[in-house]
Formats: sequence, C-alpha cells, structure tokens
Amino acid sequence: MKSREAKHEVSKAQILQKEAALQSTKIRLSYTRLNASWIDNSAGYHVAERFQNVGAMLSPNTPIVSIYDLATITAIVEIVERDYYRMKTGQVVQITTGAIPNKAFFGIVARISPFLSSSTRQGRVEIEISNQDFALKPGMFVIAKVKYMSKAAVTAVPITALARRENTEGVFWVDTQRSVACFLPVEKGIIQSDLVEVSSPTISGFVVTLGQHLLEDGTSIDLPGEKENNRETQSERKRGSREGGKKSERGKGKE
Repeated sequence: MKSREAKHEVSKAQILQKEAALQSTKIRLSYTRLNASWIDNSAGYHVAERFQNVGAMLSPNTPIVSIYDLATITAIVEIVERDYYRMKTGQVVQITTGAIPNKAFFGIVARISPFLSSSTRQGRVEIEISNQDFALKPGMFVIAKVKYMSKAAVTAVPITALARRENTEGVFWVDTQRSVACFLPVEKGIIQSDLVEVSSPTISGFVVTLGQHLLEDGTSIDLPGEKENNRETQSERKRGSREGGKKSERGKGKE
C-alpha cells in the first residue's frame, strides 16, 4: 500500500515537472513573436525595412524592422537666409512632387531650426503633411510653396528682364517715342516663378528681356513693326511721286 502511494506521489511530481517545462517552453516560444500596438490604432503604420530573417538568433537591442507611420509624412526643406525669417510655425505649405504631377498636398510648418548651417547658410524646416491615402512615400523629392504675402495690382516684369550695370540692378525700359532703350534702376519686391515685382519706380510699357548685354543706357533699338512701317511709308512716297509725275506729263500733253 505504501509502495503505491509513493509511486502516486512520484507521478504527481513528474506531472508538475512536465507542466513547468511546458510553461517554460511557452514563454520561450513567446519570445519568438513580436507584437506591436499603438494607442491611436492608426492604419498608417507600415513595415519599411526588415533587418533579420526568420529563425535568426538575436541579442538584446538588435534592430529587427523599421516601421513608418505613412498617415502623416514629415517633409524636410532647407530655407535660405533671405526667407528664413518669413517662416512661421503653423503656416500652410503646398507640396508637389514630380512622381504625382497632377496632385497637390498641403501641410503645416511644424518645426523651424533655431540656427542656420555654417556651411550652406540655410535653415532646416519640418513640414507635417496629411497623407491619408499613403500616396507620398519616404524618400521622395518634393517642392514646397509657401505664401509669405500677397499683393494686388502690382507692376511686374519677367525675371529675364533684370540686368546689372555698374553694380546696380535694373531693367532696360523701351522709350517708344525715341526708339531707345533706357536703363532704369529698380527696387525688387516679391519674386514668384518667372516674375518679379517692381516696387519702384513706377513704370509701364515694354522692357527688354533678351540681349541686354548688347545694350547701354540710350542705345537705339528697332521696335517690332517699325521697319515694316518705314518701308510702307517709303513705298507710299515713291508711289505718290510717280503718280504726280504721270499727272504732270498728262497735263503737259493736253496743252
């Protein structure tokens, strides 16, 4: 009887031992699985890179994958010194990319670097862009457009019209009455795309946009259509003189 009880106790101990081994194995198995969860339950998290293969033995702090939140993309742009102080956090920025030419994205200036790079003289600006359709991808090149200010009814000239004479920037304004090009120093305002605002002086009419290197202040120029008008005038004069000569001859014959 005692022998049976002893065997029973041994069997119970073996069961407990096996259960402990099973629990230990389950714990070790759980170490082979990675579970990640986020408070916001966003669907924008994607595995961008995988650094390890299945079955690899890892040591602590070994990177396994990189995960990106594509629902919100951060664009990094470098701002030149001239525009640095015009940037403000919260400004709306229009974002375009050559990969998606027919679509514009909009973001907000989130952070502005407190200093400029000593080598490039540019400041880092971070723009947060809503990307709910995941169209933008990390690594893309983008073009950022920021509206600093807006003006209406301003005088603007093509940026190709700007010329420099004796360290002074200006434009060659066309005096149509005298058919000469006059160099006018100008003060620039807003520059957008291929146009530049002329803050002063107030000008109107035509400016030279090509071949300014051949001009000086007061250089005579040929205006479009001027030669044709001169030719027509000369032909009319010749025609008039011929008709006058014919009339005089006819009159002489009648006498």
